[in-house]
Amino acid sequence: MKIWASILHWGAAADTWAAIASLREQTRPPEGIVVIDNASEEPLDQGRAGEAGVLLERQGANLGFAGGQNRGMTLALARGAEAVLLLNNDATLDRACLERLEACLVAQPGIGLVGPVIRSASPPHRIESAGIRFNLRTGRMRLRHHGRPRLPALPGPAGHADLEDVDALSGAALLATAALIRRVGLLRPEYFCYFEEVDWCLRARAAGLRVALLRGAEARHRAKGSRAAGSATAGRAALTSYYGARNHLRCLQRNAPMRGAAGAGRRLAVTLFNYLRALRGPDRRARMTAVREGLRDSRRRVFGARPDHPGARPAPPLAEGARRPRVAAVVLAWNRLDDTLECIESLRACRTAGLEIILVDNASRDPV
Repeated sequence: MKIWASILHWGAAADTWAAIASLREQTRPPEGIVVIDNASEEPLDQGRAGEAGVLLERQGANLGFAGGQNRGMTLALARGAEAVLLLNNDATLDRACLERLEACLVAQPGIGLVGPVIRSASPPHRIESAGIRFNLRTGRMRLRHHGRPRLPALPGPAGHADLEDVDALSGAALLATAALIRRVGLLRPEYFCYFEEVDWCLRARAAGLRVALLRGAEARHRAKGSRAAGSATAGRAALTSYYGARNHLRCLQRNAPMRGAAGAGRRLAVTLFNYLRALRGPDRRARMTAVREGLRDSRRRVFGARPDHPGARPAPPLAEGARRPRVAAVVLAWNRLDDTLECIESLRACRTAGLEIILVDNASRDPV
């Protein structure tokens, strides 16, 4: 199996080089490594990347986790990859991790996504995530076995439970097959960051592919927030709260739409969960405000990068006295009326002055 690895560079260059080194030191190294520099303030050295055999591509703006990794996967697939390992630049793999993940895919062809146990890089290396449990009916999401020193034993014969089917996997490290990408597509850029890998896993399961945790494979993850200080940490926490609240609701609406009282109840539960989570950490006021804004933008269907996200670089304001261009959006209606209305609502939420929306009903079965 031809495997490429895709690393998204953002933040400290030393972290990214450590991630690359962990791939080179694997008992089964990948055939190629692509690094997408997501307009980081500390860019990687092109010459050093070339010497290391790394395909480095720098973006002009921060594309988010989804957009950046989509570019990495596209480059890997164009070079014949049969599977692509997505790896955070602040994560490293244990030496036999990739070999074990590959063996799992070869032995179990029905698997679309497989991931290792994610542990903290800091002693005592407690578990961050052994897959994700996500209840589509209630909206509750939990990192499995978070904070435990080791995984609990599972029932069954010895060696029987090394592979577990899970609802979703952490995007810090996971291996995706080319067959999965062809069947369900790439990550959805609308999330920008957070919940895009959960959405991907749910789409894989809906398409009949397995999403599995390999208990015998492990990765180490260093939390970026632990190295930041002061206002940088506060700003990151607020962004996390914003995307977490907004994308939590979006993921549920995308993968398990629910209307009426049941839908209202689930939305209320997700709202309370995100507010309570914001109250548990520092900078509560900023995080609570961010949650409120995230819930508001989810309701208005405003997605993508938040305007103040570092490196996202939204369009600059018009120069003083410049004539504002007229903008028209053409919407082609076909089949579901709800989809058409959602599209129109998202355009209205853009708050583009003078926007003209032209709706064309293409003999839809559910006319407007």
